Amino acid sequence: MQAAAAAATTTTPTTHCVTAATKALEASAQAQLAKDIAPYASSTALVSAIAAYRQGLDTAWSALEQPYCGYGSYGSASAVHSYDKTVTRARDAFLALARKTPTTQATKKIAAVTTTAKKTAVKTSAKVTVQKNLVPGMSGAAISALQKVLAQYFGLPLDASHVTGYFGPATKKLVIKFQLVRNIIDSATSPGAGQVGPKTAAALNAL
Repeated sequence: MQAAAAAATTTTPTTHCVTAATKALEASAQAQLAKDIAPYASSTALVSAIAAYRQGLDTAWSALEQPYCGYGSYGSASAVHSYDKTVTRARDAFLALARKTPTTQATKKIAAVTTTAKKTAVKTSAKVTVQKNLVPGMSGAAISALQKVLAQYFGLPLDASHVTGYFGPATKKLVIKFQLVRNIIDSATSPGAGQVGPKTAAALNAL
């Protein structure tokens, strides 16, 4: 009975795999994704491939966030190796499909216009200031500004699916992801996770 009671009170260990080093790997992978998909932002033929690329990175990072990651005889080194393989596999699959997509003169012109628009958007975003003390459930222009900065940071389209003006679950998830990458919080359950306090606002405004 005592053994059963002890087992019942055993706490689940936290992951050993989310570290400053793996957060840097995640930031690098996200930056590479944004660079890879940029030339194909207007290609309807690669919408699914881009989504699969993003999903591959999310899946790889989710594995590192699992409670028992880093435990066992192989430690976190094996988990990080697996992360690298998953990210590489997702990127190679996207690039293989991208190389097969015909590039017409019209597509080149669209890409050029898209690139110009992105540069303009980047310049415009420099004027956007993210306010502090933003929390889930809020709405308005301040939330739209937050969403624009987050979308640009993670290489997401500045469209109605990402800039809604409402601080919902999707925006909270991006805020937590940004906070983890920038070492503002230690985990998704840390105090302030998913909320834009002074530190998070300052980090966003420094981009």
